[in-house]
Amino acid sequence: MEKKDIVSFSLQELYKNAKVLQASFHDGCLVSTYHNINKSDTARSGIPLFQYPCRVDAVTVVICEKGQVKFTSNLKQYILRENTLYINASNSIVKVDEIEDSVVHLIAFDESFLRDVHIDLKSILPQFIHLLDNPCMTILPEELDDIRQIFATIEREMENLSGKVYQKEILRGYTSVAIYKLCAIFERVLRMRSENVVAPTKNRGEEYFKEFLMQLQQHYCQERSLGFYASLLHITPKYLTTIIKQVSGRSAAEWIDECVILEAKNLLKYSSMSIQQIAYYLNFPNQSFFGTYFKRRTGMSPTEYKQS
Repeated sequence: MEKKDIVSFSLQELYKNAKVLQASFHDGCLVSTYHNINKSDTARSGIPLFQYPCRVDAVTVVICEKGQVKFTSNLKQYILRENTLYINASNSIVKVDEIEDSVVHLIAFDESFLRDVHIDLKSILPQFIHLLDNPCMTILPEELDDIRQIFATIEREMENLSGKVYQKEILRGYTSVAIYKLCAIFERVLRMRSENVVAPTKNRGEEYFKEFLMQLQQHYCQERSLGFYASLLHITPKYLTTIIKQVSGRSAAEWIDECVILEAKNLLKYSSMSIQQIAYYLNFPNQSFFGTYFKRRTGMSPTEYKQS
């Protein structure tokens, strides 16, 4: 496969450049239903829509109603079949491998929209965390009907926003309903997976974990020390390690390493950056130090992984 640099864009840029695939967008929220879509449809659009690795600054929920979608997200391969839902974290690197005559429903929210919409993020966050390791799930026919209806309502409201009184409030109300309907699906799925879910110990721990993940997403390319993140949370490194392990089942150091290694793998596999450039981008003092760090955690050198 020819090497291509990772394409990064905002949700608004995605909307503006997706000239073939019809979508509705307003103020940080994009929603659409694509009928009988094939990979050739993306090839005709204004940007290389996920033919090559792309990073979008938005939380995205995709539901396949018909057909099949094969794709790679953060180096993991997934297949969406009929009545399958997938939730994709913001800034994940996604590449679509194959789409076969599919009907796909999609809704995406950027960070600014989620800050403004009236939902209880604190209650939703634990669901999202537990879904990250297994973000594909089968939905029930009645759940699909609900999602189709609310997505269609949101699209209709977006298309008729001009001049409406309380237009912003109306749209946010409908999107809040959509988010809570999706969360109801997540809750049902998590109950079915309950034997594999690590239960949180207490609300304060969830708050620390939430803040830790937010800070990690912002700083992992530059900071890898427990002390740095503990200072941001105003706790000791020892307590940070203890509370993150209790809430998530993994230590804070493991979360940090996972973010750094995932970014390194994506850059090695998809970008045209040299290993030395990647080492400096991830704030390692030199290529040798980066190579040691990478091999200790993956069992392969950066060169071996790049050529694999």
